[in-house]
Amino acid sequence: MNEQTIYIDTTSINLWFGFYGLDEPSSYEHVWIYNTPEVDAPETLLAWIGAGSKNQLRGFLEAEGVPETLDDEAAAAQEEPFLQEIRRLLASDKMEFRYLYDDPLSGKLRELPYPNLPRDERGALPCFIEVYPPAEHLERGTFESCVSAFCEKFLHIQSNQVVHLRPMSLEEALDEYFGIAADLLGLPPIDDHQITEIARRTSRSEEEIRHLLNEAKNRQSSSKH
Repeated sequence: MNEQTIYIDTTSINLWFGFYGLDEPSSYEHVWIYNTPEVDAPETLLAWIGAGSKNQLRGFLEAEGVPETLDDEAAAAQEEPFLQEIRRLLASDKMEFRYLYDDPLSGKLRELPYPNLPRDERGALPCFIEVYPPAEHLERGTFESCVSAFCEKFLHIQSNQVVHLRPMSLEEALDEYFGIAADLLGLPPIDDHQITEIARRTSRSEEEIRHLLNEAKNRQSSSKH
């Protein structure tokens, strides 16, 4: 098995808010995986995957209007396969993989090239793979472990490091929080509990966090005048 550094790209600001403790950690993210930081050439893209969490799975059940658990085994056996799969993933205490297939009515068939993938009732291979760790949310370590698990299982790569191609510093995250995100999402002010949590996650002192918060607020206030 090859060992190498893996480079990833994501598009969600909320992912970094969760990493720093500014907001609840993300429940689901799309991830682009590369073998080099130079991502302009198509051949550098190794895979595109989804990383989810227990919270995301519960959201699927809520959207269907069904309870999280069923005491009636007969009723559980009669549920549609989609719900059975979500319940199985929720109950698991290990890293799991969910396979998605093209809609047969879409008129197209995209299939992944990895060996030993499960086929659906049509005999088609999956077009997309999601990784679900045994965790409520995608904390940073959990999120990066999803990427490593996928690379090991499907790409036969042992990742010695997961590098974010577009990392967001705490200062940048605070600016986003007090700027667009606060205005659009109505995020609440950061309280003392969050300051303690941010300090823990970033190994910075609470005094330094308060200083950064004030600076971010001042920058946003100045930008509006």
